[in-house]
Amino acid sequence: MELTNRICMAPLTRLRADWGHVHTDLAVTYYSQRASSGSLIISEGTFIAPFAIGFPFVPGCWSAPQIAAWKQIVDAVHAKGGFIFLQLWTLGRAAQLQILGLEPGGPHDLISASDVPMVEGAEVKPRGLTVEEIKEYTEAFAHTAKNFVEIAGGDGVEIHAANGYLLDQFLNSNSNTRTDQYGGSVENRIRFPLEVAQAVVAAVGEKKVSMRLSPWSPFQLERMTAEETQETYGTLVQELKNAHPNLAYLSIIEPRVSCDDDLEGATETSTALCDLWSPGVILSTGGYSAASALKAAEGRENLLIGFGRHFTSTPDLVDRVRRGVDFTPFERAKFYMPGNADPDGYTSYLAESE
Repeated sequence: MELTNRICMAPLTRLRADWGHVHTDLAVTYYSQRASSGSLIISEGTFIAPFAIGFPFVPGCWSAPQIAAWKQIVDAVHAKGGFIFLQLWTLGRAAQLQILGLEPGGPHDLISASDVPMVEGAEVKPRGLTVEEIKEYTEAFAHTAKNFVEIAGGDGVEIHAANGYLLDQFLNSNSNTRTDQYGGSVENRIRFPLEVAQAVVAAVGEKKVSMRLSPWSPFQLERMTAEETQETYGTLVQELKNAHPNLAYLSIIEPRVSCDDDLEGATETSTALCDLWSPGVILSTGGYSAASALKAAEGRENLLIGFGRHFTSTPDLVDRVRRGVDFTPFERAKFYMPGNADPDGYTSYLAESE
């Protein structure tokens, strides 16, 4: 994969698949609009198995219809000269209980690293995954990666270990109170994400795999102390680098954002983790403007910059940065329109030249 610029489209949950977690033709148009020659798109979070769900209208990549839909999207992106990675996603305790009860094969349990609820005093607590179930999830990550790369023809995958979802729940000592080989020490808490990385690399190859982290985000998690955060994520990054030095990139969400919200006055920095991963490629995301992206890229030759929210309303974002043209303001109210087949707020935004 040879990129011709350092701007990437970051993962964006849009909730526009159908009830069976299959993308429609509307998504083909959406991704094609945002593809450009030599640029990388990271897809929205995509479920890895029917037991690893919990939101409606999120795409999957385990069934034949789902894979066929992704192949159409991949072909459309490639036709524009672009590249696309699939983000591999599973929710853990962030899943919606009512959806777990409606999905095929359900009702499914609300699961996590431990029985610690996302909200104190929650009526229903998650249960901790068994060791056997951890292995099943690991296999599902690898199988879905293979589906996307080998059958749909995609360029690679991004393992979602950020934003308080399942793998992040194992990393965080406040949500992971296990006493077995997956809990307690830093080495144990990073074990599951490292095993997933190993399995996915074995399935599709090191250069087609990446991982996303959000060390400082308070989204859906009680944050650890700064010292414990540095130790946990620093150890994870070092072990990941030791085992898989040729990953496509390491994605790090900057502390100035929490999911799709901006955080004022954030003082933490991801510099130490970026230094640790270097000279490997780093994808930095979180609240960038065209000006701040250019400034950041000048400081590190191995840095890619991911734009998320701006891509929703500016499909030709790469070209506009190149030409110094302002972005079309995004419309937050239209980020999530579950199951909506109306193109408004999704494919209705035009390139500046149109």
